[in-house]
Amino acid sequence: DKYEWEYHHANLWKPFLPSTILALEKEYRAGTLYAAGKIELPEVKITTIVPKISNYEITGLSGENVLFKTYCNIRRKGLRFPVVGEEPFLTKEQKERDEHVVEWKKKFEVFKKDMLAKRMDNDVHVIR
Repeated sequence: DKYEWEYHHANLWKPFLPSTILALEKEYRAGTLYAAGKIELPEVKITTIVPKISNYEITGLSGENVLFKTYCNIRRKGLRFPVVGEEPFLTKEQKERDEHVVEWKKKFEVFKKDMLAKRMDNDVHVIR
């Protein structure tokens, strides 16, 4: 996953340091991002959280880039990982997409088990 920042609406996104990306992802997956409403790390202080959540991108975060001493917008790019506390920020469409993804994952697991069972039968015949 990738966290990026930009000067206020400059649309020139730059990545954070790898250590900051790991720390932000840890906070995100723990649900702290939404529960606390702010995050303070050595490189960035996220103070405003009004997220716009999609399957691949979370925007609507802003704060201060401490290294550059500037206000910035922040986004997370990468497959969405559902976390505790994000429910109030999800749109109806995103909730439907999440349900669809869960349904397809279940179908895929059944498909994998069926394929494995079919392969097991073929493997036994090949060995004989």
